[in-house]
Amino acid sequence: ISRADIVRKSLEKNGFIAICKQRSTAVEFINEIAPEHLQLVGKNARATSKKITSSGLVLIGKYTPSSASDYCFGSNHILPTLGFGKSRGSLSVLDFLKLVSTIEATKSGLEKVQHNIREIASAEGLINHYLAVQERTMAK
Repeated sequence: ISRADIVRKSLEKNGFIAICKQRSTAVEFINEIAPEHLQLVGKNARATSKKITSSGLVLIGKYTPSSASDYCFGSNHILPTLGFGKSRGSLSVLDFLKLVSTIEATKSGLEKVQHNIREIASAEGLINHYLAVQERTMAK
């Protein structure tokens, strides 16, 4: 193997094998460690992949090596590491979009939810939030 010393040192420092008796235990473990790359090979690999929620990239089957993914299959190679797969996926076009939320309510629409706003604002101790609504709905 080319660069055998580098590969050996990397595996000694960072590599491991987890053996789980139950598939559900393996899925739970995978979702906990959130690997950068996950290779699923064997029976029910595709079905198992649907249960994985925390991995940067899931490769399904023996004909989907990470090198093919990195170089030819079109997935992004910028993946979350160090467990960040729990909170995000690979870099995508969405990372370059800025979303702006826009809301417009009518007076009658605001009146319909006024009670809810009063309850929530009171529970939070932020009654002035409700008073801002009340002022608008009372105005002619």
